[in-house]
Amino acid sequence: MSDDSRVIVRNVMADHWGLVMGYGVVTLLLGVVLAAWPSETLTVVAILIAIQLIISGSVQLFLALAPSGASGLGRLIVGAVGTFAIVVGILIVVDPLQTLTIVGILVGLWLVMAGLADIALAFLDSGESNRLWDVARGVLCIIVGGFLIVNPERSLGLLVLLACIWLIGYGAVTIVAALRLRSSLRGDSSGVSGRHRQDSRGGTDPVAHS
Repeated sequence: MSDDSRVIVRNVMADHWGLVMGYGVVTLLLGVVLAAWPSETLTVVAILIAIQLIISGSVQLFLALAPSGASGLGRLIVGAVGTFAIVVGILIVVDPLQTLTIVGILVGLWLVMAGLADIALAFLDSGESNRLWDVARGVLCIIVGGFLIVNPERSLGLLVLLACIWLIGYGAVTIVAALRLRSSLRGDSSGVSGRHRQDSRGGTDPVAHS
């Protein structure tokens, strides 16, 4: 694939940077709402986490199916994690009064999967400028998810704290990654335009000298 073709494919992804930005903003706001809620209950925590999982899964499925420069393996990973997120979110919505342990383990499993997927995609499909942010998101998910899985006897307050750290941290990093994606793609577009102008001038010079 030529350099221009790669830029065109990446520009298709640029059409969706706003979706990634919106996902980051919603994630961050859910974390703020959870942190500011006057009296958290298991139902409140479960519903807010379920909303986040369903939104996250929907965004991931859209990105997996939308035209982009992602590899086939990258699309498969994103689609699988997105599907799992939606399933877990629906299970929590259907029965938000499940035990704290079940909610924590389900969320922990998804976080570990999402973290591993972010790290894998960082080396499969991310550019150098975005790789660090994808890895950071993945590490954050794995740490929080792993803690939830290996500590089933946790208090509601601890679950709320971990959920707030995850939502606010993941949302903030996603917003930064979306902004960097937009900037890098704009730079690539400018580079292609510059090369096209140079090619046009180069093509007309022989005519001018003839």
